Amino acid sequence: MDGRWKRLLAGGVLCGAIGCSHTPKPSVNTGEPPLGRVSSKDDKRKDNAPIKVETLLALANVRVEAAADVNRTSAERENLQNQARLFLQQVLQREPKNLEAMLGMARLYQTQQDRDKTVEWYQRAAKAYPANGDLLMEMGTAMTKVFKDRDMAIHCFHAATKVDPDNKTYRKALGFALAHAGRYEEGYAWLSRCMPHAEAHYNLARMMDHNGHHEQANQHFALAVQANPNHELAKMGLSGSPAEETIPEAKVIQSVKYEQFAPLAQPLPIPTPPPAAPERLEPLPKPVALPVVTPLPKPLPPPTAIQAPEPLPLYFGRDR
Repeated sequence: MDGRWKRLLAGGVLCGAIGCSHTPKPSVNTGEPPLGRVSSKDDKRKDNAPIKVETLLALANVRVEAAADVNRTSAERENLQNQARLFLQQVLQREPKNLEAMLGMARLYQTQQDRDKTVEWYQRAAKAYPANGDLLMEMGTAMTKVFKDRDMAIHCFHAATKVDPDNKTYRKALGFALAHAGRYEEGYAWLSRCMPHAEAHYNLARMMDHNGHHEQANQHFALAVQANPNHELAKMGLSGSPAEETIPEAKVIQSVKYEQFAPLAQPLPIPTPPPAAPERLEPLPKPVALPVVTPLPKPLPPPTAIQAPEPLPLYFGRDR
């Protein structure tokens, strides 16, 4: 009997020990996430992290390029342009002087043929970065190619030469713009500052020929050959020109001062045309005989001047 109780007691103790080993232990919150998972704090930080500026600029550029696809519908292009503008605006809200974003806005409005907005954003960029001549060059190129505004292009190119007077690319652009506008002497002066005289005469002649001034072009083709007898392109352009001894010397301005152009202000103003020079008065032409025109009926006299016996000249609302 005692042995039985001893066995039962030993079994109970054993069962109790086994049962205790399977009893769940209370969990302790250590603040660490379960293995293989990121904490909710990290999730929140990643979800709310703003898109990088570089990514926004890349997204905007992709949409501007896609909007230039002629195979897209107008609605698709407009939607892509709106998306690009929103991305650029996000960049400018965070970095108001981001040059790439400002130029992106100017380029976007170029694709929409919106000259005023294009000029506005180039002006903002020029004001924020007054020592950057490249953006002035880009603005002048846009004015020439997209909006056909020669005066504004000349203004921009000249502003670039003031930022970097020794930059030959700026001088060349200004020289071509002046020549394209028919300001040949000034154009040659700037072209000769960035290339040999033979090349300057040749390029000026090409622009004259493009503008329809063929006789003047032949003169400068000849001057190019005189400066460089081996200039084959100038020889080709010289076909049909008069003999060399009859070619007059071209009037060339050796230097052009900055004061000859409108002064540059920041932001870039839209240049106004200079006042026209007073014209020489000419004698009035002889009067030209005008065609006979039936005169209008005389107006009715005032009521006090109407006499009863006299019939009225016009009747309204009834037949006589």
